[in-house]
Amino acid sequence: GYQFDNWSVTINGIPVAEDSDEIKLLPRNSPNATLEILKKVTSQVDITANVSQILSVDSIMLTGSKHGTKEDPAYKDSTITVNFNRPIDPSCKKSDIVIACDSIPCTNSFADITISGTQLIIRNTKRLSVGDEELKNISVKIPKSFFYWNDNNKQITLLSDYMFDYWINY
Repeated sequence: GYQFDNWSVTINGIPVAEDSDEIKLLPRNSPNATLEILKKVTSQVDITANVSQILSVDSIMLTGSKHGTKEDPAYKDSTITVNFNRPIDPSCKKSDIVIACDSIPCTNSFADITISGTQLIIRNTKRLSVGDEELKNISVKIPKSFFYWNDNNKQITLLSDYMFDYWINY
């Protein structure tokens, strides 16, 4: 999906400033802007809505060939790779990611978190205790504050926190 950024106005391909004495389209950062024509314009006027692709998760991969379901659980020390549709900014607060094991916080067991281009890589740094025939549920919450910079140097975030879970065994 896409989200609205702002409006741009050109006359014969030349950008029109917000304080123009010919055409006003204000506020330009609102989809509900008002257009006011102040002088007769005999040239081609183009009004364009500028949009950005919404940041979203494309896929999640766990190391190994397991699916992380109850029927096909992942190995307890699997690395989680979250693939986004756009390169996320390395300054996103990795410390805001929340990880739980059977609803008990265990983010400190996944202290090695890396952002590289479109990937967020979460590595298990402490062994999780899982018995031979035991299954545990790992839930992950990536905060909506994760973002990328669009072509207009504007931060585009996730629409909401992104949450997923998977099952592990020994």
